[in-house]
Amino acid sequence: MKKKWAVFISGTGSNLNAMLDIRENIRLVVSSSSQALGILKSKRAGVPTLILPKPIDWNQLNQTLESFGINAIFLAGFMKIIPESFISDFKGTIINLHPSLLPDYPGLKSIEKAFQDQKPLGVSVHQVIPEVDAGEILVQRRTETLQSLESSEFLVHLSEQRLVREVIAKC
Repeated sequence: MKKKWAVFISGTGSNLNAMLDIRENIRLVVSSSSQALGILKSKRAGVPTLILPKPIDWNQLNQTLESFGINAIFLAGFMKIIPESFISDFKGTIINLHPSLLPDYPGLKSIEKAFQDQKPLGVSVHQVIPEVDAGEILVQRRTETLQSLESSEFLVHLSEQRLVREVIAKC
């Protein structure tokens, strides 16, 4: 069965841009922030958008996703913890993009932490389970570490964009 993706974002949507290149599979973009630049990018690409209310009504969101025929979710910079009940409704069909070589450096500021510890930098795509950044790793890419944190972060973000294209295309 062909995947019908909802992409969840919270910010600029740089990884969303990469996904919109192959937008035939992207049915909906969901944002936790009305100020997310990714919403504008989605609208320009002709992909429907949804701004989540505060607090998020996860049951209503589930119904909305169902009405769009969504059968897979890609978290691309979505900065909210998803409740276990929602994850179980989409069991095995939610994946997350994370800017570290998991299981190292889960959670926030992972690039900065790895850089400070002089550890390898990279990107992981993994299954979402109730424990944060702990699901099965589907694919990883190591990136080069440069002289500065800023330039190293830039390379990690480029690697993220390449990896999301690859994952969406394969699915």
